[in-house]
Amino acid sequence: MLETARGEKAEKGSAVLPTRDQFLQMVTAIRTYNVATCRAAADHVQFIAFCGARETEAANGLWSDIDFHRGTVHLRVIKTENPGTSP
Repeated sequence: MLETARGEKAEKGSAVLPTRDQFLQMVTAIRTYNVATCRAAADHVQFIAFCGARETEAANGLWSDIDFHRGTVHLRVIKTENPGTSP
């Protein structure tokens, strides 16, 4: 079973990405967990990781947004700057 820690804030710049093997093990663990929606959740995690989409961008995607011939994905919802802020 996967465990989560809630309410803890990561220190800025402290993120460490998993290795490819660690990532695939994590996806496999999600996919094979005994809950009906786990396969879809694992597919979602892989999609986000492989295309670089944010959660809301991936959640709002449609099959028609994927061009398999060109190998592209159209992301419908994008993160925007807040009004009055500079880049």
